[in-house]
Amino acid sequence: MKLRLKPLAALACGLLIAGQSLAATEGSKEDLGLSDYRYFKVYPHIERAQKALKANDEQRAISSFRHAHELAPDSVRLTLWLAETYRHFDHDDKARELLKEQLRKTPDNKQVRLALNAIPREVKNITTRDQLLALSAECNAEPYAECRSEVGNYALKLGELEVAFAQINDTAFRTSPAGHELINGLIQRAIYLQNWQMADRGFALQDRSATLTEEQYQQWFAILLHLGRDRRILDLQQQGVMNSPGMQLAYARSLAERKKFPELESYLASHKPELATESEKHNWRYLMVTWGGMKEPAPVLPVYKPKPLTAVEMRMAQARVLKDQCDKVISILGDMSPQYDAQSWSHLAQCYQQTAPGMALYAAQQASSRDNNPYYARQVSYLAFAVEDYELAQSSMRSVPAKELSDEDVTAAARSAWLAKDTVAQEYWQQVAWQRGMPEQNFETPPAQDAATRGFALFKADDMPGARSELEKALVTMPDSPEIMRQMVYINQRLDDGVQTRSYSERVVDDIDNTVTPSKGLSDEQQKDRFAFRRVHEDSQRGWTFSFDSSLGLTTASKNVAGADSSGPRNRSSRSYGQLEAEYRIGQNKILEGDTLSVYSRVFGGSGEHTNIAPIYMPALGLGVRWKPLREQVIYLAVEQQLPLDKATTEADVMVRASASFLNGGTHSDDWHPLGKGWFAQNIYLDAAHYVKGDNQLYTADYRQSWHQKVSGRQTLEPYWHVQYNNQTKHSRSSDTKLAGVGVRFNTWFGETHYDAFPHKASVGLEYQRVIDGHNRDVDSKNSLFLTIGVRW
Repeated sequence: MKLRLKPLAALACGLLIAGQSLAATEGSKEDLGLSDYRYFKVYPHIERAQKALKANDEQRAISSFRHAHELAPDSVRLTLWLAETYRHFDHDDKARELLKEQLRKTPDNKQVRLALNAIPREVKNITTRDQLLALSAECNAEPYAECRSEVGNYALKLGELEVAFAQINDTAFRTSPAGHELINGLIQRAIYLQNWQMADRGFALQDRSATLTEEQYQQWFAILLHLGRDRRILDLQQQGVMNSPGMQLAYARSLAERKKFPELESYLASHKPELATESEKHNWRYLMVTWGGMKEPAPVLPVYKPKPLTAVEMRMAQARVLKDQCDKVISILGDMSPQYDAQSWSHLAQCYQQTAPGMALYAAQQASSRDNNPYYARQVSYLAFAVEDYELAQSSMRSVPAKELSDEDVTAAARSAWLAKDTVAQEYWQQVAWQRGMPEQNFETPPAQDAATRGFALFKADDMPGARSELEKALVTMPDSPEIMRQMVYINQRLDDGVQTRSYSERVVDDIDNTVTPSKGLSDEQQKDRFAFRRVHEDSQRGWTFSFDSSLGLTTASKNVAGADSSGPRNRSSRSYGQLEAEYRIGQNKILEGDTLSVYSRVFGGSGEHTNIAPIYMPALGLGVRWKPLREQVIYLAVEQQLPLDKATTEADVMVRASASFLNGGTHSDDWHPLGKGWFAQNIYLDAAHYVKGDNQLYTADYRQSWHQKVSGRQTLEPYWHVQYNNQTKHSRSSDTKLAGVGVRFNTWFGETHYDAFPHKASVGLEYQRVIDGHNRDVDSKNSLFLTIGVRW
């Protein structure tokens, strides 16, 4: 045994000595990251592989390096050697897969990343959104910087900005030089496409990782002004950026133009910019005198006496102030005086666009003849297209400098040339598109913008299937359009397509969430929209609804007056009542367009003649069908078979019932409100029930007002008052009761998720009631005290 170990021991010692001398060199056990034993096992395979490589023996070299790698799979050096061997014998695909696998294990290893980047990539011709999404999916499976950069740049070329932005969500890539380069490209492409929201998101993302240049801050500031993002501007100014005297003046003038006078007064009071020019000082002074509370002009400035305006100038000034009120603009400028300037003619064109396209085109041509601004030529082009003057449409667009054109402009001009059958002009616009890297212009199918326009028009005409079809076409090339996504939520909700309703409402919620930055949260309007679409998402998947309601008389004299809305035994008042109901919504549009059909089952009872507070007497089972015939109004019709569970005291009967609720929608509803410290709620409730066999009727009318005072992010304390009228009629004999009540409820909402608004609500309250007037009362006391409980699940 000792004799057999001597050669092995000698070899091991030799290897150890060699290893010590090569400790800092490539191929040493330290470089390979191996123990003495593992190095002893692997070294022979490495030696054979290197000899085979020198002899250009592909099979032996690859098999030997592969065997060594299997013995030491965690060795980065062996991975690199095996990858180099694969590449030496033209197996780039195997080398790439091997290095990607290693990169997943050691994502921060620069040698592996450099080796992977050195492998030539196949040049792909990505020209469609589907090809781009397929490439993006491949990249998501194996994300690395070069792949992210490639997908992002293809996305910018195709105008798929959301796909490009998705690549930057990879933190490792975002902080890399290629990531910064893609963000810059995204911002400039978004500005070029006039996608201001995306440009804003790009600047915000870049600002978090690096200080922007003054030029970039200027661009960002202009975009924020255009979007009216006041809160973002103020936050950034507090951080010391976008805070130059010129920017302060520009922001103040923007507030004045947008008629945000309270915000303007506050801004003027807290800012004193050191303006450089007399013109800027005069403009600031004008704002201060008009809205900032300054009463006397400074003596160092001259007093300007404005020259009286002519009638034409006065009309043009009025039209500028009222530019968003087209009826007034048309009334002011409708005489079409030749003395009007280009801006006034352009305003008139905008206002005539929907009602009189021909007049709109004439007005736009008048504006363009007075000012060669590209905006007016572009306006003429689009209005000419609307009236099918395709030759004028493409020629007007051709007069716009190429650098001023967006890709949409080029597409519109090319389509005009195609419709005009002007092959020379069509070739020109195809050449322009090719130079911009735009996809080939194909007009055999309508463009996305036309599809979107038709979709919105069909929605207004109540053609939901047609609207969905057109907007789905538009989404192929405009997948990030918030207006189309929101419209698709409403359309699919109207069509009772729960799956699509949920899908699009999730996209809308994500789109709103994507506007949040560390320095800016959601605006009030965005918070309301976010809650509304989360409520739609929750409602679209609701099939079953379970509810429990009970009113418990806390004194023996307390009586719940019998009425159509009472869940207790019919024809009599009782100290307490309670009901447990399960409702299943069958769906919408079942009988009439816009209706909702449900079936339900309920168990109800009261305390009857007993003094026991528990509503367990005269129990009954109700099985019914409930129909809501109108989409926009809360009106229900129901037919219910009532079966006594205690046959000794009651009989089976059929109840026909109509109920309605008014004034309880929108801002006055009892649903959770995301804004403010509380909200006012009110409700008019009407209910009528007829029992077929018993031939008796019950009527109820109730008006309630309450205030929901928020005590947490999901709870309110709700003081309320209400007045109620109840009537019972049987065999021409009638009795009625008028009462009033005051109380307080504690409400809690729960069960929300990222996409779902609160699906559940529970309430407990205390109410004092007093009978104001009544006939045929079955008790003498007019005062009642109740504990109310309500749960909706």
